[in-house]
Amino acid sequence: MTFSDYGIIAEVLQEYQVTYIEDNFIVETPFNISNYFREDLELMLRDAVVDCSEYAICENLIYPVIKEVWKVYRSKFILWSHRSLNFDKKLSGYPEYILATKSPLGKIVFDKPYFILVEAKQDDFEGA
Repeated sequence: MTFSDYGIIAEVLQEYQVTYIEDNFIVETPFNISNYFREDLELMLRDAVVDCSEYAICENLIYPVIKEVWKVYRSKFILWSHRSLNFDKKLSGYPEYILATKSPLGKIVFDKPYFILVEAKQDDFEGA
């Protein structure tokens, strides 16, 4: 079963006995954004077609932002793109991006995921 086989998030919560909490767990942290990144993003938003498809959005907007933030934490984490994630026979798929612990066995070994990004399909945020 893939991630998208679940109709709503409540089905996943029930199946895996995960607690849903709406607390704000994001802590604002000062972050220095390089001029190169700012200029490149501005150029893409101004002159490129960045939102004509799911792939365009991933490649032109989502990944560059995630990568810029990941650079600060790269000594502890690896950023994976479109890596298969198989929790069990019922839950598997290809999240767009995964932030995982850097394995002591090397950067090519997939370790414990901390953050998974799967964007909503056709603006169906509940379904995604």
